[in-house]
Amino acid sequence: YTQINNIEIIHAHLGGAVIASALIKRKANIKKLFFTQHFIHPASSQSNLIKKLISKIVFKYAFSKVDRIIAVSTEVKNNIIRRNEASKNKIERIFCGITGTSKNKTSQETPSLLIVSRLEKEKGIIDFLPIIFNLAKKHDFQINIVGSGSKKRKLADQITKAKLQGRIKLIGHISDVEPYYLQSSILIHPAHNEPFGLVLTEAMSAKLPVIAFNKGGPRDIIANGETGFLVNSLDE
Repeated sequence: YTQINNIEIIHAHLGGAVIASALIKRKANIKKLFFTQHFIHPASSQSNLIKKLISKIVFKYAFSKVDRIIAVSTEVKNNIIRRNEASKNKIERIFCGITGTSKNKTSQETPSLLIVSRLEKEKGIIDFLPIIFNLAKKHDFQINIVGSGSKKRKLADQITKAKLQGRIKLIGHISDVEPYYLQSSILIHPAHNEPFGLVLTEAMSAKLPVIAFNKGGPRDIIANGETGFLVNSLDE
């Protein structure tokens, strides 16, 4: 408690952290609580009825203790307002920052597509694979998928079934993605509900063209046709 009582400001990230911080703020009489929201849809809009109710009650309490909310994109901010979780004057939109790269891209004879993402359903890679399979019949290219997650085995099975394991490589999780940005031709970001899209900004700093869906965080990042491409469907 000696250490807690010396704290004047708490800055929380993610749902569980803001709930815990709201309780600490009250108990330790901390002056300010800031919360950066990195998600578009909270658990109260995704789970079963009981979880929805609990989540709404808990978050209503937590948000009443928050002094300022930092939204990482326009979409995140608009959804907080739409759900009446906080007033406009309580929310500040601040984009996520990156270090970026000053290194030069390397040229490749064969075009190389890149996906950098968690391998989870919401990231849209499984839905995007059939598009890749069709393109592979007509065009010569390599594709690297960087990241790990619960869908890795399913992705590997589908790639093997399509007999494309020589052209589509599951790289797994790596700490330094920069070499892949620098050696690729295009970054594809198939997530349907991306709150921001750090990988887009990282790729763009490496002068890599990017393609993402016309929704969520990518709308703040990409000027369509100028700094990248925004699409409205998988077919597009």
